[in-house]
Amino acid sequence: MSKKLLFLGFWFLVFTGAAIAQTSSQGPGKGPPSPGMGSKYTYPQAGKVVAVGPERMNAAAQIPEYPERFVWKLSNKIFATGANQNEVPVYSFNDLSGGRTMVGQAKVGEEITLDEVRVAGRRNHYKFKWNGAVKDSAKFGLHPEFWIDGINIEYAGKR
Repeated sequence: MSKKLLFLGFWFLVFTGAAIAQTSSQGPGKGPPSPGMGSKYTYPQAGKVVAVGPERMNAAAQIPEYPERFVWKLSNKIFATGANQNEVPVYSFNDLSGGRTMVGQAKVGEEITLDEVRVAGRRNHYKFKWNGAVKDSAKFGLHPEFWIDGINIEYAGKR
């Protein structure tokens, strides 16, 4: 008899435990879910991710998805250097050490194409066709490459 009672007691606990588990709330709130919230046993899902437009993008930290569709210009709104506030620094990179060296300055408002990217100092640098190198061709060699820090580039409209 005691084995039979033990067996029945065991099954009684199993079934009552299952019934209690289905009637109690385990989620973030007690009681029934609000309309449109789905199950009360799950947390609400995060909203849909929306891409940042080019006008709010930081070219020093992000590479635009289709840069050829937009106009990009040199700017010193975020980071200005030197005595002349109407110019931004132009850099060249040492092939051996990879370090950048300021070789001159370009006028604010000049258009730049974001074709080639190089990372230095945790910021993106973009290749720039600099006109200031023409007068110093002996100094820079036959095929010089000049770069603008992405912090000095801003969105200027659509093409």
